[in-house]
Amino acid sequence: MAFIDFVQAGLFSLGVLAVALAGGCLFSMLTVQKEEVDCIVEKRVEYGVFGGACIIFASLIGYALL
Repeated sequence: MAFIDFVQAGLFSLGVLAVALAGGCLFSMLTVQKEEVDCIVEKRVEYGVFGGACIIFASLIGYALL
């Protein structure tokens, strides 16, 4: 029983980390300035894809914990 609790705590920690990464990526996508990067569209697509992947990963972890 203690091992299962340990695994669940680890999965919960990964889920929280994935949500935080998604939030940071989406915030960066919205606030990136044209002067900071060479191609703003490419950087926004990159942040959006990574943020979306983090949200999907966090939802899969949440589903596994139910």
